[in-house]
Order: sequence, then structure tokens, then C-alpha cells
Amino acid sequence: MIDFLHIGDLHYGFDDYTPKIVETFIQDLPDCDVLLISGDIISHKQDQWDAVLKLIHEKFQKSLKIMVMGNHDYWGMSNYQKDMNEVMRLLKQYKIFNIELQGQPLIIDNDNAIFGFSGWYSSQEPPSSDMDYIPKYLLGKEIDKFSTVINFHDIFYRRALAKKDEICQLLPHYKKSVILTHFEPNTHPMGSPEEWIMDFRQHEQERLILCCGHSHCFNELHDKAFTLYNHGSDYNNPRYIEFKL
Repeated sequence: MIDFLHIGDLHYGFDDYTPKIVETFIQDLPDCDVLLISGDIISHKQDQWDAVLKLIHEKFQKSLKIMVMGNHDYWGMSNYQKDMNEVMRLLKQYKIFNIELQGQPLIIDNDNAIFGFSGWYSSQEPPSSDMDYIPKYLLGKEIDKFSTVINFHDIFYRRALAKKDEICQLLPHYKKSVILTHFEPNTHPMGSPEEWIMDFRQHEQERLILCCGHSHCFNELHDKAFTLYNHGSDYNNPRYIEFKL
């Protein structure tokens, strides 16, 4: 069996205390075969990436490290392409795999698949700095945040819906699968539609696990072969979940 460790919402750099809290948290984590990181690795500035990725790499040098981006991971970008290239350079340097950008599942031991999924950022009036930065993620360019707020919402929904449907078509090809996403399918104001859980769980597999974060609320849902895990990390209170596949 494969030992998985699921973390996320580290928000490194959130305040003066977070770096030390995250450093201690990562150093104390148990070993694993596969580390899953469900986004929001940093908090406010792009120059926070190097320090936290280095911590993760040094702790989990022998592990397969897989991540997806969260909304905070785009904060502080001044040039989308330049900043994304720097993020990807650091991920390559520290051997952390952004599965969300691959577009295809990562196959482990033939029958086990790991999917990366951005999820759906559903808020039509995004709070704080999200509206300043997430459109760059959606479109790869600046957009007018005042005149296109509805388009922002609709475009994100269409993209996420298409990816969700694509994953659902591929799931029956694997006996066991993990879907790694930042946004949790639930009724949270910034979560994906709850019915998307039904779309994932309807596939008859030996096991399907959905790992997510964002809401900062712990959630563990078991229904036959389907499991949803949200580690429940909050600002300055990171947590983790272990499971085997």
C-alpha cells in the first residue's frame, strides 16, 4: 500500500509568526510515500515561495511531492507569465510536481491515479485581493475587474465544470484514484457545488479519495468506496491527514 500525507493552507508569511509555525509543523510531519499539497502554500507575496518550498523539499526528499495552486498562491503577482515561470522554476528545483497544470492523471502502480483539479471559485464578488490576481490565473492576462466580474465567475465555472466532467470520464479506468483540489465541493460560499461530490462518488471503484482545503474547516466524509478529506488547516494552525491507498 502507498502512504499518503495530505496538507495545505499553510499560508506561509501570513504574519510574523507563521514562518516559524510552518517550519515546526513541516519538521514534525510523519514520513510518507506521497505528499499531497492542496494549495494556499503562501499568503501574500510571491517572494514567500522559496522559503516554504525549501522546507518541504528538505523534509520530504524521498517522497513524491504533488501540489495544486490555491487562490492565495497568485497573490502578489505583478506579471502573470513572469511570476508563474518563477513559481514553476522553484517547483522544479525542489522537485514538487504541479499536477493541476499537467492536464493528465499521474499513474502510480498501474491501477492508482492521481488527478489535479482547480475546483470552482464560486464567489461572484471575490473578497480581499482575489479579484486582483485570480483573473490572471484564469486568462493569463489582466482583465477589467469592474466590468467583467460576471464573466470572471462564469469562465471559472465553465472551465471547472469541463475539467470535472473529464475526470469523471477517466475515473472508471482506474481501480483507485485520488483527486487533489484546493476548493472543496460543498455549500461553502466559495466552494464548488455540493452535487459535484455526487458526480465523483457515483463511480464504482475500490476507492476514490477527494483531498481539498480552502475552507479552513476539517471535513471527513466516508460513503462506501468514496472518501472526502479536508485537513482543516487554519491560519497559524496547520494540520494534516494520513491515509493509505
